[in-house]
Amino acid sequence: MKYAEQLFVYHSSVSNIGPTKAYEVYSNMKGSEKNVHGTVTDFRNWRRDLNVFINASESQMLVNKMEERKKYVPGFSFEYKLEKSQLHSIFWADEVAKCNYKEFSDIISFDATYRTNRCVTVAAGLIRDETAESYTWLLTCFMKTFGKEPNMIVTDQDKSMAMAIKAVFKTAKHRLCMWHIMRKVPSKIQEAIPTIEDEVEKDFKNRLNMLVWNMYIEPNVFEERWEKLMHDFSLKNDSWFKHMFDIRSTWIPAYFIDTEMFGLMRTTSRSESENAFFSNFTRSAANLLTFMDGFESAMLKQRSKQESLDAQTIKKNPKLLTQLKIEKHALKVYTHAIFEIVQKEIYEALYSCLLDKMDKEEET
Repeated sequence: MKYAEQLFVYHSSVSNIGPTKAYEVYSNMKGSEKNVHGTVTDFRNWRRDLNVFINASESQMLVNKMEERKKYVPGFSFEYKLEKSQLHSIFWADEVAKCNYKEFSDIISFDATYRTNRCVTVAAGLIRDETAESYTWLLTCFMKTFGKEPNMIVTDQDKSMAMAIKAVFKTAKHRLCMWHIMRKVPSKIQEAIPTIEDEVEKDFKNRLNMLVWNMYIEPNVFEERWEKLMHDFSLKNDSWFKHMFDIRSTWIPAYFIDTEMFGLMRTTSRSESENAFFSNFTRSAANLLTFMDGFESAMLKQRSKQESLDAQTIKKNPKLLTQLKIEKHALKVYTHAIFEIVQKEIYEALYSCLLDKMDKEEET
């Protein structure tokens, strides 16, 4: 194999393409396998040997790479932690990420799986274990880098993360991710009522979704409707549903109506879309250097997409549906995607909220 083939195998691995597929693609690029210096077995063996070489000192190579970037790239932050002379945790954020945080720090989602593109990434970290101590170190680095707490933090039901958030953040509100909670409902309802019929289960899910995703009701209304729902389906004594009601103030939108921009987190697709996005660029078996190359490729794509959307926002405006000044103002301050949501609310408020009838009281 010549250097060109070796380089192609490496860059293919960064794009989450294995050596067998890389050989097939490279052969097609060259017009025939005869024009490739090496066989598919050579591609596999070279990739294996490269992994062996990297794995022998991957931690030190990664730290050296990030330290060099911190030294020469303006605005780049990097922290790492050693335990017993082994790399335990790292945290990094570049200048673009810091600019993103300055603009979008209202609500931050911490995803402990990395697998969770409508969001922007403001920082990243890797930790060896998911303990409260490790998360505390990570969030301390976050505060050291950005110097400002977000208004709200959204996580899954990780107790260690909850302890770390309480230890590091003083004013930020902690909310649990509704998507993670709601995807547990099918299994929980089956555990509570093993013999439940499909139509009954469908009815329960529909009523539950209409209740928990409703961001326009007060807490007391939510509590009344929840109690009725549990009564109707004989779930008042189920431990999981009782627990979710006990911690309702941490995940139900009705309890966050006083927090600015909280409505943006009601969609169920954010964690799911982030998972799908990053999984295209890396895999669980990747070494640290391959992971970092994949992560950087993902960031380039994410930011390229954001630049494209910014250009569209500047050059092209959606059509206004009313003559109201509030709609014109919304067009100026929101992105097109968010404006369309706000525009719908404005339109319905104008044309759907009408007075049907007015009776004049008789004079006495």
